[in-house]
Amino acid sequence: MILQVVIGTDGKVHDIFVQQGLGREINQRVIDAVADWQFEPAIREKTGEALAVRVPVEVSLRNE
Repeated sequence: MILQVVIGTDGKVHDIFVQQGLGREINQRVIDAVADWQFEPAIREKTGEALAVRVPVEVSLRNE
């Protein structure tokens, strides 16, 4: 499953978009999980300023 997300200047996930999904119910469960993830924000090298960036996130699911 592939999502497009924005990692905000606070490192939180914003604006989740399903680029390649697996069905409505699974998609929603993955979106709910990814929404709770926390990242280090991107930093502009010259100024040290935090940036919001759009990135692809690939999520692999396992059947355990």
